[in-house]
Amino acid sequence: MLCSIEGETMVTHEFLDSSVIRRDMEELSQCGLNWNRISDTGILITGAYGMLASYIVYFLIFLNEFCDSNIKIYAQFRDKTKLRKRFGKYVEKPYFNSMQCDLSEELSLSGDVDYIVHAAGLASSNHYAEYPVDVLLPNVIGTYNLLNLACLKKVRGFLFFSTGGVYGKTKDNSKINECDFGSLDPASPHSCYEESKRMGETMCYSYAKQFSVPAKVVRIAHTYGPTMDLETDPRVFSEFMRNAIEGNDIVMKSDGTAKRVFCYLTDAVAGFFTILLDGTVGEAYNITNPGEQLTISELAELVLELSGNRKRVVFKQRDKSESYLEDPNAGFSVLSVAKLETLGWKPGVSVRDGFQRVMSHFTNICYRQV
Repeated sequence: MLCSIEGETMVTHEFLDSSVIRRDMEELSQCGLNWNRISDTGILITGAYGMLASYIVYFLIFLNEFCDSNIKIYAQFRDKTKLRKRFGKYVEKPYFNSMQCDLSEELSLSGDVDYIVHAAGLASSNHYAEYPVDVLLPNVIGTYNLLNLACLKKVRGFLFFSTGGVYGKTKDNSKINECDFGSLDPASPHSCYEESKRMGETMCYSYAKQFSVPAKVVRIAHTYGPTMDLETDPRVFSEFMRNAIEGNDIVMKSDGTAKRVFCYLTDAVAGFFTILLDGTVGEAYNITNPGEQLTISELAELVLELSGNRKRVVFKQRDKSESYLEDPNAGFSVLSVAKLETLGWKPGVSVRDGFQRVMSHFTNICYRQV
């Protein structure tokens, strides 16, 4: 264990005032990775206040505050208000470097950068129909600019956030490994995201081969945690959680039989760092928790149970005016994590435990009904 924190003596600030996030950070510090490997380094995280990226930044802040890791954090963002809302007083810390810039433009950074995590992008499907160009640009032009920066800085590691959606429509969805691929319709509304992620991956492989950039790819499935956006995220786990916390019925806009596999954020972040530090250059790794499968109906019932809400699940047809787009390739599929497990990673948080943590976090500290 790199560092030890006792609950009674540990000083908490802002996001660390959440007992759930504090526990998550402590668990990550003890997940088996040697965090001394990133001490005294510079790490650039794009899309820093996003759901996934913010947990990475939280953990780097945690390592600096409680483990004296001396990590220079370069947090790329576009909206200063959102950045301050997410990280609070920590944006003023000497180790926290705010980078307000558009990834579609050439990047300039004066400090030393050892690792780049490219997590920026509009992953929510409510953007696909209205802003498809805004969706694809960070994955293509943004990746190009970051790979050029990686060349210039001679980074030790580069991690590109991709998606399980790159697999498209496969013949067998029972266990998809990293070399299984199916078809994608480039004219589908979802393809601005999925096809641009495919292109981003190809760019990573190409820069690794031609310019020796130590680029790696993580293909992410359904991931959830305390940084979920309950207000605007149209995905079912966000909608269900919001309904339950507000004391309302959970509204089901499908027959509820579709299955999903859910991965909690601490397991995901441990996987991200495992790939960044130990993954093979020029290769991709799936990340999910294949043992935690639920139907949408089962998820709704679980969320209600955890909330203590005496309401019920009601079925309602989705309004055609809603911006949510169904993925035509979204049949039940399970990504194989065997390749990632060869690096020593294993998921450890069950769906029940994970959603209990999320419920506790939003109920006790962050979420307020409007």
